[in-house]
Amino acid sequence: MNFKAQAHVLFSLLILCTSCSVQQSTATAPAELYHLLLDAELKSKAADNKMIACMTECSQLLSRHYRRFKQLPQSLSEFETICYRSKLNSAKNPYFDSELLGRELPPSTSHFVQFEVIADYGLSRNGLDASAKHPPKSWTGSPGSITITQNSENLFAVRGYGMDGKPILDGTTNSVFFIFKDCSEAD
Repeated sequence: MNFKAQAHVLFSLLILCTSCSVQQSTATAPAELYHLLLDAELKSKAADNKMIACMTECSQLLSRHYRRFKQLPQSLSEFETICYRSKLNSAKNPYFDSELLGRELPPSTSHFVQFEVIADYGLSRNGLDASAKHPPKSWTGSPGSITITQNSENLFAVRGYGMDGKPILDGTTNSVFFIFKDCSEAD
């Protein structure tokens, strides 16, 4: 969770704590606030991990489809047809698993994982690696959504969006987590 998202959660929790009618001593309030903030961060990371599992399932589904038909879906409707019989078809948005996180989501956020398919004819691993370190401002999406970028031939990349609507980060590199696949290469 980045600083802006943490600040938003902290502010929301602060409002929640101050609006409670239960009187608490000033000595215990900061500790409870800390525990609420820690709980929110842990639940957000758990939801991010569930999104990464959905992204992995999506990547495997696309790879299987390419091996069978030698092409990638060119549109959302083609992807939805492929997805129809998979567990992704009814995957729940993991950010709604926690009431604490669910309250902070925009009202327009779907309770199911949403997908977007876009074409980028210049898609490359090197380009993605560079963008992952400094993601463009256009890389935003609804919390719990996945973008599939494909080059209309044999390459695709999958990235997911976290609680703040920004791409989910890789915990070890602090860059955008994405799955890149060249389907012409043997598994």
